[in-house]
Amino acid sequence: MKCPRCVQELHNGIGQCPHCGFSLAYLDAQFGEDAVVLERLTDAVDCIQPEMQQRIEDALDQFEKQFPQLFIAIYAGALPELTDIRQFAFWLLNRATVPSLDNSRPNENGALFVLDLNSMSVSMTLGYFIEPYFSDHELLTLLRQGHPDLQSGDYGSALLGILGNFSKLLKGKSKAARKGQYGGSSSNSSASAVHRSSADQTQFTGKALNRETTAQTL
Repeated sequence: MKCPRCVQELHNGIGQCPHCGFSLAYLDAQFGEDAVVLERLTDAVDCIQPEMQQRIEDALDQFEKQFPQLFIAIYAGALPELTDIRQFAFWLLNRATVPSLDNSRPNENGALFVLDLNSMSVSMTLGYFIEPYFSDHELLTLLRQGHPDLQSGDYGSALLGILGNFSKLLKGKSKAARKGQYGGSSSNSSASAVHRSSADQTQFTGKALNRETTAQTL
């Protein structure tokens, strides 16, 4: 896992980054320390059409049937200016309570997509249980696959596409794990400890996309 602030590698379950001193308490002071009630799909700015919302909900149902221990939550909103989307997503995954989920799907078994219309950015954060199976490059590639729809303002299609591609990739990872091709083990640390906060954050404005593409060729 990586620190949401300095992006240095950390051991799972650590409460404070030894490199920069970052901890969840820092974000609690900024966003609040109480549990946040979050739906599986939260569209705080009404940027997703109702029909597309239903299609996303259906895809989330299918995901939970396919992966009974896991869940995906999506938050679309307009974060305050200068808010770091990576740190916000990290805080939200730690503090969120999703009423529609049962106790067999704790936060460390979740994946959180955050879409911020203010910074025109999208981020993906993984809990401990899923994190060992994905590289930063794989997750960044997933997010970039949604760029065309994000740039055109079709946020629902972008999220649906990213969700579908994530499910396909996770299915392949699951098969490989059953064959013993993954040696990593997941952590059962509590939600108050640091979750993976991936560097898997990208802007989807044309200028930012071009800059990223020249920096990293997919």
